Amino acid sequence: MMSHPNAFYLHISALSTFSADGNIYRAFDHLIAARMGTVLLAPIHAVQGDLTQVVDGCPVPWEEVGAVLDAPFDQASDFGLDDYYGYGSAIQQMARLAAVGWDMELLRLRPEASAVWAFRHVSGLRYAVTGDLIFEEDGA
Repeated sequence: MMSHPNAFYLHISALSTFSADGNIYRAFDHLIAARMGTVLLAPIHAVQGDLTQVVDGCPVPWEEVGAVLDAPFDQASDFGLDDYYGYGSAIQQMARLAAVGWDMELLRLRPEASAVWAFRHVSGLRYAVTGDLIFEEDGA
């Protein structure tokens, strides 16, 4: 298989570590892994491995996934993870996927909800984390 030299690929096993129940879901042309306070969205084309066990559906409310995917990131700032050890385990886990190439924007998934930290990677990955897990030690 030929691939672009700058392509970014993840093995599906890397996604399962972001899932509370170990399942990976498919919706919106993305694979989705979620646990309380976090949701990771990976474009299907960026994931390698056996996808036969992927569950059709969405582990979090559809509106929340749509908000993360549709976020314009027009107020985003670069988010460097060179020294990610000051962050909680949810961010450390994100850094293990890719330490560079992220930008971040605060985003409200619902009008009545607190803002979440929404991250976008140059590869198309999206990751949203509730504010209480950004610096929390036992988040992931």
